[in-house]
Amino acid sequence: MFEELPEIRHPDGRRLFLHQPSWTAIRERFWVNLAEVYQWLASVTGLRYVSLFDVRDEVCRRLRISPSLFDRCLGFAIDERCPETGWQLSLETDVPEDLRAGGRLERRPVSVGGIRYTILAMARLMPT
Repeated sequence: MFEELPEIRHPDGRRLFLHQPSWTAIRERFWVNLAEVYQWLASVTGLRYVSLFDVRDEVCRRLRISPSLFDRCLGFAIDERCPETGWQLSLETDVPEDLRAGGRLERRPVSVGGIRYTILAMARLMPT
């Protein structure tokens, strides 16, 4: 689904549309990409908790969605108590030392339910 942004126009008059798929339309791809990006960043950094900013940026790039849509989708993902995707999320508000340097905290926050999160860990759930 695309949503027109009527207040924004290209200089030649073309309209701007924002890709805004529903959670049901994007759910499976969101979970797959969230897990892939998390695993990649965890392997590169060697850390269990990775920057949620970096995860968000890459997932948004892959799915061509806005950061605000990412926040909404993450909220839906958090609400799934035991998703059939097999993943469990752990979000934290801590600010690790590496995120305090170089203006990294000036990036748009990841906010779900009015809480600003900075780091993410994911764990594969064992089948029952």
